[in-house]
Amino acid sequence: MEEVGQNLGSFLYHYDTELTDVTSSVEEILCIPKEELTPERELTKEAWDRIRAKLTPFPELNAFLFYDAENKAHCVSFKTKEEEKGMFGVVMDKTAEYQKISQLRFISEHDFLTKLHNASYMREQGSRLLKKHKDKVNAMLFCDLDNLKYVNDNYGHSMGDAYIVAMADRMRGCAVALKEQKPQADIIAARISGDEFAMLFTGFETREEVQKAIIALYKRKCTICLSEEQEYSVRVSIGFVYADESKDTIEKLLKCADVAMYSIKSKSKNGIALYLDEEHTKEIDLKQI
Repeated sequence: MEEVGQNLGSFLYHYDTELTDVTSSVEEILCIPKEELTPERELTKEAWDRIRAKLTPFPELNAFLFYDAENKAHCVSFKTKEEEKGMFGVVMDKTAEYQKISQLRFISEHDFLTKLHNASYMREQGSRLLKKHKDKVNAMLFCDLDNLKYVNDNYGHSMGDAYIVAMADRMRGCAVALKEQKPQADIIAARISGDEFAMLFTGFETREEVQKAIIALYKRKCTICLSEEQEYSVRVSIGFVYADESKDTIEKLLKCADVAMYSIKSKSKNGIALYLDEEHTKEIDLKQI
């Protein structure tokens, strides 16, 4: 078994001693610390239980996922056969296959330019989160970059892309900070198309918490360098809406938040509006905050 290669190893569990003999390749595949092994290169039942406790199922490969001391992901599968005096097993390293699947999943769920989640992910995962937090306060934000055409026309499309990426970084930073403050909440930041972005807030206790988070996003400093001496602030028009019985799907929330955003876009730009109904929105007075 040792000659097969480092991606395959074997172990033998003894019923009478409750010790497990492992090959050196199993030691490497499972990232077993030296101190977990006895001088005879065996694992105690307690040590084996600690290894098993770190494993989480990865159904796509009929395998298990775990993280080493450096927080690197590993994927392994097991095959076992009961013998007269013990259990014989084979461990296979499927980390390479896991990485390929993870890469393909990332591509399918994320926007290529900004690395934010894409519209498809927002609709699929967002629907799941709305159901998960149906008894909490949930809301959708929809925003559109102001003056992107000005940046493209005067400084080129590469600078326009930088303008879009800067807004994505702004949203990502806000989502990370918010998650640290409220671990029970779930937030999705996504690029919907072009210069349009959306952010789903779920699992909040009050509407005031959500509005505070949206204002924090609006006020978060965000600039791009047009030249060595000139910085340009990223400006954005924001609309948002709270979920309720009549607005209980991602599509409905996006549509209503878009209406609120357009009410800002068609007036002064660079502001925030709350959706009330199809004909009414409420602009947030940022001067008083």
